[in-house]
Amino acid sequence: MASLKNSPGEYCLEQKAFCNQQLYLHYKNSRVPQINKLPGLGINAGNMSAGYYDNVLSNNTANIESNLFGIKQIDLTKKHTKFVPSLNKLETQEFFKTPRIFVPEPLVIQKGQRPIGPYGGM
Repeated sequence: MASLKNSPGEYCLEQKAFCNQQLYLHYKNSRVPQINKLPGLGINAGNMSAGYYDNVLSNNTANIESNLFGIKQIDLTKKHTKFVPSLNKLETQEFFKTPRIFVPEPLVIQKGQRPIGPYGGM
């Protein structure tokens, strides 16, 4: 009796499972979101390590880094050209609405409005 383990259908099914596993492991959007934004209101941005290779922050990242480190600055075979970085403008994402602050138009600070404390007088 022939074994089903070595049949063409079983081989095809195994190869399809292997291909799906590779697609799952190397899915680009698992590490780089489709829409990139920077946080607003003074919150520090997270680590964008995947943004280096996927043109999130700029379109010529390797050239910018080479220029900052001074790589190929002294090339006697080619004339040095001016470097122009191609930066991407990222929008900000607000997490909550900030309250509006109202300041009176003629701001007049009057003396004697605070109580006298133990460390200072008027």
